[in-house]
Amino acid sequence: NRMWRNIELDQVPQEFNWDGVTWGWNTVDQLEQPVGIKYSAMTFSKVPGEHRLYFAASDYANATASPKIYRLDNANSTPVPNAVDISISDITGFAWIHDIAVNPNNSDELIVVATNYNIIGLYHSTDAGATWTAIEGNLADGPTLGDGKGPSLRSAVILPVGNTTRYLVGTSAGLYSTLYLNGSSTVWNQEAADVVGNVVVESMTSRTADNYVAIGTHGRGVFVGTAKAVVGVKQIDGLPTDYTLSQNYPNPFNPSTKIRYSVPLASNVSLKIYNSNGEEVAEVLNKYLPAGTFEADWNGTNQSGIKVASGVYFYTLRAGDFVQTKKMVMLK
Repeated sequence: NRMWRNIELDQVPQEFNWDGVTWGWNTVDQLEQPVGIKYSAMTFSKVPGEHRLYFAASDYANATASPKIYRLDNANSTPVPNAVDISISDITGFAWIHDIAVNPNNSDELIVVATNYNIIGLYHSTDAGATWTAIEGNLADGPTLGDGKGPSLRSAVILPVGNTTRYLVGTSAGLYSTLYLNGSSTVWNQEAADVVGNVVVESMTSRTADNYVAIGTHGRGVFVGTAKAVVGVKQIDGLPTDYTLSQNYPNPFNPSTKIRYSVPLASNVSLKIYNSNGEEVAEVLNKYLPAGTFEADWNGTNQSGIKVASGVYFYTLRAGDFVQTKKMVMLK
C-alpha cells in the first residue's frame, strides 16, 4: 500500500551488492493507501518530457469496494503533486485492475484491464481517463455483454504500427487483437492460435522501434513475435448495406494503388492479389473485420516485399459468401 520513487537512477553506484541499493529511493507519503488496499497495476508514459504515471489499487478488505485508478502528472516534480482520481464508475464492487496499457505515442490513450466474475473487464479512454468506453466486445462471449462466460482478461498493449494502431489483449484463453475499437461491438481476433494456443497470457510488452511483442504465459514460457502493419488499410465513415468491391485507382498504376471495399456484416475478410497465371502474389488483408467501408493500399510488392513485374494482375475480395474479382494493370 506504499509507493516509492527514485529520480536519481543515473547516480546509483554501479558496484555489485547482495543487499541491493537504497540510493535515491523515497516514499511518496501522499500516495500511501489505507491498510487493506494494495496497488495492483502501474504504468507510465513514454512520451518524452511528460512524466505521466497511471496506477490502480484495490481494497482486499472490502468485497463491495470498487477499484481506484489514478493519474499522476509531472510525477518527477518535487514535491510530488496530487494524483487525479480517474476511476471507472461502471466497475461496481470488487475487481482487480490487472493491467494498464498506454499508447507510447499518445499518453492520453489508455486501456484498463479488470478481472473478476460477472463484470465488463476492458475499458478504453482517449482523454487521459476523463471518460471511458467499454470495449470487451466479443470477448464477453455470451448472450449478453459481460455475462461472465468469456475468458478472463489479464493484460493489454497499445502498439502503433505504420499508420495504424494495433490493440492486443492477453486472456485466459490466448492472445487477441484488433485494429478497430468500436465500443461494445469491438471484434477481437485470436492471434497465433497454432503457436500460442489457448494458454493464459499473463503479461505483455512491446516496443515501437521494430513492432516487437513479447508475451509471458502461465506454464508455457515466453513467446515473441512482430506485429505487422495492415498495409494502408483505413476505415471510411458510414455503414454499407451491400458487399462491394470497387475498381482500384489509379489504374493503370505505378508504384501503388488503392482498393475500396464494403462489408455490411462483421465477417472474415480477405483481399488477395494474383498474377495472370492465377498464382497468389500478395495477401493485402486476411482478418475478421467489423461492418464498414475500407480502403487498402497495395504498393506493388509480393509477400517478400519484392517489387512485382509490370503486367496484368487480379485482386479478389472474399467476405462471408461474397467473392468478387477485378483486373488491374501495373506499369513500369
